[in-house]
Amino acid sequence: MKNNLFLLIIIGTFFWTCSDDSPLSINQFSIENEDISSSIDTDNYGVNIGGETNYTLAYNDGFIRSDRIKLKLEADDDDFLNFEIYRKDEAVTELGQDWGFYGITHDPSDDNYIEHFYDSVSEPEFTYWDESLSQNSYYTYQIVTRYTNGTHHIDEMIIKTPKWEAPSNLTFTPLSLSKAEVNWEDNCDSEDNFILKIGSDQYTLSKNTTSYTINNLSTDESFNIKVHAKNSYEDNTTKAILNDNQIIFNTPTNFNVYSSDEKAYLSWEDDSNITNGYYIHRKTDNSNWSKIATISSNINEYTDEDNLSIGTTYYYRIRGYNNYNNIQTTSYTGQESAEIIQGYFFNFDNEVVPVDWTTTNINLVNNSNNGIFDSNWGIQFAGNGGDFTIPAITIPQNTDVTISFYFTAVNNVVPGFLTLNNSTVVEFCDPVGNFSNYNEYSYTYNMGINESLDISVLWTGVGQTLDMDNIRISW
Repeated sequence: MKNNLFLLIIIGTFFWTCSDDSPLSINQFSIENEDISSSIDTDNYGVNIGGETNYTLAYNDGFIRSDRIKLKLEADDDDFLNFEIYRKDEAVTELGQDWGFYGITHDPSDDNYIEHFYDSVSEPEFTYWDESLSQNSYYTYQIVTRYTNGTHHIDEMIIKTPKWEAPSNLTFTPLSLSKAEVNWEDNCDSEDNFILKIGSDQYTLSKNTTSYTINNLSTDESFNIKVHAKNSYEDNTTKAILNDNQIIFNTPTNFNVYSSDEKAYLSWEDDSNITNGYYIHRKTDNSNWSKIATISSNINEYTDEDNLSIGTTYYYRIRGYNNYNNIQTTSYTGQESAEIIQGYFFNFDNEVVPVDWTTTNINLVNNSNNGIFDSNWGIQFAGNGGDFTIPAITIPQNTDVTISFYFTAVNNVVPGFLTLNNSTVVEFCDPVGNFSNYNEYSYTYNMGINESLDISVLWTGVGQTLDMDNIRISW
């Protein structure tokens, strides 16, 4: 009897000494008992929906947070000895990635198991906070419940921490003179609310909200927009910020009109952010204003070729409109005019050199005319001489054709040459040559027996520069 008692004391001592080492010792000194109920209520951590775990309830209750997980343990057996809590060494952001040290269903007694942390708790009801975790990551836990009779039970579960980042892609979209929409991307899994601040006004919005319509704005008001997520358990996310927002509804600017090929060409710039389109009006010296077109907001040019008469001057004006609820309009632009010509006019306001021209050392340049013409674009001979040729134009015999253009050069000696039908008809020079003033040049040519006209301009100034604009060919 004494020998048996002595043997029991030795075995008991050895059991207590080894039981706190790691999961490797669990099965060496106890038997896994599947009949014992779980020590952790997995329903607190996720619900299986369609084969995937939904963690929303645990996020809302604060059991799972972006940087910590609450493990609430309870053993109802009288023979309870202690809990041992193990967590896998590495978090992953997607299920199906390499789990590294052991698989989801791996027995902790496997020699490949390597613990990340291990805690032993001797209270039958215990809440353990696993902290300093990463957001939007999966963690695998094994909870070992041990009993005084030498048995144990293992609970294993995978838990995903919620994504908890600042909203992104914050945008401001004006809709009318008093209304605008704010949109953002939700980058959180566990928010209770979004806090939206527009200027000095603050709004509390429900979770999963990604847009808000602002009313009663003023076109005179500029304001900043801020939005962040919050819940009862986390620090607020960083704010998404969009500064200097304003509803703008101004008259179109840089309104220009010119005539070419018996048509009138209109262009303008939109100086608003709620324009839905434009109304275009026209008149002559002998008629009143009438609306001739309504066009959409993504267009900033218009060609008028409706019942125009050569030699007649037409006047144009435009204004923008917004039709979100009721029609609202800007004021009119100032009127611009063009005499309808039989011929062609090039001011390069479409920011291209005509594709059918043949050019050598010719560049398109901005502000070449210092703002004195309707268009701020012109062409430039690139400093080593150059030329351009306009394709043959069909013109009746014995017709007088006028070729005119504006030019300026850095040298008042180097000439340019105007060639018509392969014959140089004239030289032209900048009388000043300081590249500060534009000079108008005009030449009239009679077609005689010819029925087509080839036009070329040559510049011979090596190391010099010449700019040209407003080229007109009319008859």
